[in-house]
Amino acid sequence: MVVSNHKFFDHFTSWKERCSLSHPVVILDDGSTDNSNRLGAVRDILFAIEEQEIDEDVLVLAGDNLLDFSLSGFVSFFAEKQSTCIMRHYEPSLAALQRTGVATIDSSDKVLLMEEKPREPKSNWAVPPFYVYKREDLPLIRKAIDSGGNTDAPGSFIAVYGTVCDVPFQVTVKGLRRDARPLRLYLFFNNEANGRDKDRVAHELYEEGLTLANLQREGAVLDATDKKQLSRYHDLQLDAEDRLTGFSQAPGRAERATRHSGFFAFLCNLVDKTPAELLDLYGMRDVQEKSFDTIKTGQNGRRLRTSTELSNDGRLFIQFLALILNSRIEHVMIDKGLYVTYPTRKLLIESLTPIRSIERPNRERLISEMLKPQREVFEAFGIEIPLQCRPKKRKSSRPAKKAKTISLS
Repeated sequence: MVVSNHKFFDHFTSWKERCSLSHPVVILDDGSTDNSNRLGAVRDILFAIEEQEIDEDVLVLAGDNLLDFSLSGFVSFFAEKQSTCIMRHYEPSLAALQRTGVATIDSSDKVLLMEEKPREPKSNWAVPPFYVYKREDLPLIRKAIDSGGNTDAPGSFIAVYGTVCDVPFQVTVKGLRRDARPLRLYLFFNNEANGRDKDRVAHELYEEGLTLANLQREGAVLDATDKKQLSRYHDLQLDAEDRLTGFSQAPGRAERATRHSGFFAFLCNLVDKTPAELLDLYGMRDVQEKSFDTIKTGQNGRRLRTSTELSNDGRLFIQFLALILNSRIEHVMIDKGLYVTYPTRKLLIESLTPIRSIERPNRERLISEMLKPQREVFEAFGIEIPLQCRPKKRKSSRPAKKAKTISLS
């Protein structure tokens, strides 16, 4: 089966008619005409699967490769492992690794980490675009696309897979129970984090075994703290004096330590985003938290100086309102370029302090005239300038000069 864009579909059709092929070949047109409407490699795979209603194991090859070797060994490896497989080869060149997929593999040939075109490759195992997808894993392609995953490289959706489910819940308020909008639970699996955790546990297991071997050789006596710290992954054999006489790796203990590695979840309310969009939003939290922290420092929000719980609540509420106002000022100053004139928010606010609003009984409120820089600040924040604050035309105290008449004759 060949998936082509619309531009070259006729070329492949002509090729099929001219060639004498030993196996039937299906040519599919994905309808794309240029880069603006192309489906991408992953969507093309899904298009072929759904178009032909494929419900079996699938061998996928990128069409821009010329092979001088047989794929029989790759297929035999898949038959042996009975799991979705990728092809790999050792690549010593950093530049070449940065242009392809790179995998981190454990001793049993299991993929711990898969990255597409990494800037800093974590191994020398290059992954060409040759894959065997097991029948049971084909639905994951649709789920990865619906979750907002990368659709350009066939191996990209292996790295982080996310899914979403709604969790119904109820709220009890003053003894009355009412249904509430479901919480949305976003579940993720990060293959890179999974690989890091497994590497960490493997290192801890090795270090613990090395320490125990040294202690056994020295005939060390272990106290309660030593027993607890050195039995994370091993069973200890001690004599009557708590001297270490032997040890062995505890079955299943290291596996349990990484059972949930790579998995994480977000529980959200009133959020309707794909997992990829939510990850981007969550990734901004560090920038947002540091920005708020800077603003809190500027408004002296770290010391509340209160003596009662009521005054503490009041001060917290005022600080919360001030934080909102300061955040708005910060946003407008950046957006309108006010930091060029006013290096800090404090200077901007101080420039407005000369403006006076005077309340007079039974008379109109009197507001002092604004200078041009002050009016520019009001305009930047979209605040209407009161009529009485606008500049007034000053009358000259000098008498007007009389026009002279000159006779041309």
